[in-house]
Amino acid sequence: MTVLINLLFVLVIISYSIYVLVRHFKKAKQGHCRACDMDGHCDTSSLPKHLQK
Repeated sequence: MTVLINLLFVLVIISYSIYVLVRHFKKAKQGHCRACDMDGHCDTSSLPKHLQK
């Protein structure tokens, strides 16, 4: 029984990790600002050059 619970925990952690990575790469591919989720509503001129759009 504990092996089954441990497997379930591992699957949840791996699934969430894959979800976060896919979401990150989709946003990066669309060109969104990587500093926040405010897409176009913030002043990026104060950010370092590599984080600006």
